[in-house]
Amino acid sequence: LPWRLDPDKGLAVVGDQQRLTRDISTLPIQPRPRETVTVQARVSNFSLLGLDDAVPSEPVDARFYLGDPAEGGTMIHMTQIAASQLDARGKFLIEFPYEIPDVSSSSIAIYCVLDPLDEVDEIHEDNNTAWGEIFLRLEP
Repeated sequence: LPWRLDPDKGLAVVGDQQRLTRDISTLPIQPRPRETVTVQARVSNFSLLGLDDAVPSEPVDARFYLGDPAEGGTMIHMTQIAASQLDARGKFLIEFPYEIPDVSSSSIAIYCVLDPLDEVDEIHEDNNTAWGEIFLRLEP
């Protein structure tokens, strides 16, 4: 999320939508409450080094939350990305099934936190949280 820290750099942000990623989505795109979906998250490595160079043979955690984990969000999934799966400038797709909770709101937010234990040395250490808004179909 190269633009996620723009406000910290003094750059203008147009609402929270600029911090929203399109790299987290569901299939189907507009599910109903209690429907089981496939959550998809595209992880990108913007570095000129592969993950193998940063953490040889060690997997990196990717944790998913319903709601903001910094504000008490609930973890809904955790997976590990093997160092060999994320090359320099590479992308990796994480998919998992998830049952949408029975809510009356028109949307939910799913967050992904990569490397929550800060095991990988990075230039931008505070750039590993993303969220996607999932719009729900509430009518029968």
